[in-house]
Amino acid sequence: MKNIHLPGFWAALIAAFFLASEVAFAGEIRDDVEDRRYLRCGYEKKILPFSKKDHLADFAQELCQAFALALFRDKDALKSVTIPAGEGEAYLQGQRVDLLMLSPSQKEKPAQLMAAPLIGNRLTVMSLFGQKTAGALAGKRICTLSRPEYRSGLAVFSQKQQISFSVVAYKTAAELQDSILKLGCTAVALPAVELADLRKAIRRTFPRPHVWETILSGGSLGIVVDTEDREWLNIARSFGYVLLQAEVLGLTADNVDNTAAVTRNSVLLTMLGMEGDLGSSLGLDRQWAYRVIQSHGNYGEIYNRYLGDGKGLVLDKKSEELLNDESLLTAPRL
Repeated sequence: MKNIHLPGFWAALIAAFFLASEVAFAGEIRDDVEDRRYLRCGYEKKILPFSKKDHLADFAQELCQAFALALFRDKDALKSVTIPAGEGEAYLQGQRVDLLMLSPSQKEKPAQLMAAPLIGNRLTVMSLFGQKTAGALAGKRICTLSRPEYRSGLAVFSQKQQISFSVVAYKTAAELQDSILKLGCTAVALPAVELADLRKAIRRTFPRPHVWETILSGGSLGIVVDTEDREWLNIARSFGYVLLQAEVLGLTADNVDNTAAVTRNSVLLTMLGMEGDLGSSLGLDRQWAYRVIQSHGNYGEIYNRYLGDGKGLVLDKKSEELLNDESLLTAPRL
């Protein structure tokens, strides 16, 4: 485990973060879940356009199990609900699920809120021939799918890099892939998850592409909840925060028991339920976070089981970037 001495800022942040629940927003969802004794965790199918496979379902399932473990001390106190593509909002608003796992943020839908981002999915540029300088893309063709938000994101990229290029937008993924394989594109712009799917599909033709770290438009996939229940929002937010923060702090399934026994760090002791009463403000027991990390590991450990090297979809983790996401650092605007 990392030998980290956290400044007072982190202690204050964690305290403010976890104790943010307000009695005025006592949660009906939490009460309903408690009464039925299991969590209904919804996952909207995500058949990726190039592989025609859903590479995120198993990752979502383990996250749902970990969430159930936080609530009930039993990862099997869970009903996993697979939702047809495009129907996640209807299931959530119709109270057919308690939350959506690995769903996109929907800023235009005020009844839903991203409680905890868990996969970065911003529009990203990948140079197919390995160009690592922006100037190499000047005057070239950047291919994408025909979405207004993709064009606007590329306009921002052009302005930031101070270069001009042509944008070729295709109606279907098949048309885009065909153009790429016929060497009709210098670079591609897609959301990170779809780009990782494409990268695997074209890896034999383009074995060493370069993915730009430039942040463009788009959002994340994570835990989406009903905005009307503040308590439930805080539970979901705290769950995501603990998984991400545990990775940053070096807490793992292998070392959490020893850390709890020997550490004198008050922040870690509070997170693990060895001091204070972290869970009471959320309606959970003191050691819910300890239990989740002990059984499933931190965010990175779970992530790497499904999206790491050698897996069906290789997608770079963005743990610290996700921790700095507004949804984890600010109170919900209800």
